[in-house]
Amino acid sequence: QEQAPPQPGAGLRPADFEAMGMGRNDHHPQRSLRAGQTVCIDDHSWTSCHRWLVEYLDDAGTPDAACSPFHQRSAFDQRYLAIDESGRAVMKASRPAAHWEFQEACPHVVGGTVTQMIKVPVKGNIPFEEDLRAAVCSGGLGFPVDSRWPEDTAPCVAIQLLSVAQIGWPVGDLQTEVLHLFVQESLDGPICLRTFGKVPLGRTRDLALHGFRHTRARLVTVSMRHCGSI
Repeated sequence: QEQAPPQPGAGLRPADFEAMGMGRNDHHPQRSLRAGQTVCIDDHSWTSCHRWLVEYLDDAGTPDAACSPFHQRSAFDQRYLAIDESGRAVMKASRPAAHWEFQEACPHVVGGTVTQMIKVPVKGNIPFEEDLRAAVCSGGLGFPVDSRWPEDTAPCVAIQLLSVAQIGWPVGDLQTEVLHLFVQESLDGPICLRTFGKVPLGRTRDLALHGFRHTRARLVTVSMRHCGSI
């Protein structure tokens, strides 16, 4: 972003500010928001379709907003980014009624990245990167929970792991992702673990599944040692 968001007390109205920037995920594969006939995210080189004009408003916004609300207008075709009735991102020629806000990051989320070399048969040492994020949530994340829990307070710990092994030709990058959810569904019951995995297609699928099962079994062993009941 080329210009800092307006802050209270700066002596100017928020609407006096306009900035340009790109919306990109900092974690691999660092996909960016792209305008067009269909709004999408991609990991291509930046073009005018990836650049957005940020038009700040004089409205106060919500209490949790990090700065003044704003609209996003594409530098490619000057249309605005909006959300339609179905919840999908679309482009509109006129300024939409709803606006966007920057929110402060949740204090109950931690993360980190590990980069190292691992040994692979035939290939030898290859680069390996793993992103880890952990969050304390509430509400059970859509799973059925005990009605005795106060509304939206069933505790849940979510752990996400995204790994990329740069194997090279002819396989390319081998990417896997797993999400572990520790949920206490009953007020006086045990902590339950649900695991979801995303594996690559092709001949590496079975190898990735075997790795998932092995690491999940180790996670259960360690968790039971510390939590006492899963």
